[in-house]
Amino acid sequence: MSLLFDALPPEPHKPVLEIVARHADVANRYRLHAIAQKPPQCSPPA
Repeated sequence: MSLLFDALPPEPHKPVLEIVARHADVANRYRLHAIAQKPPQCSPPA
């Protein structure tokens, strides 16, 4: 995702950045929802 942001110019494509950020926010919500459904694998066992 960072490569996409680095590839875009800062100011002229601000609407594009907002759209990408919105899609990223939705994707993060889906990922957080999926993580909430099962225990994370990266955390050490209690």
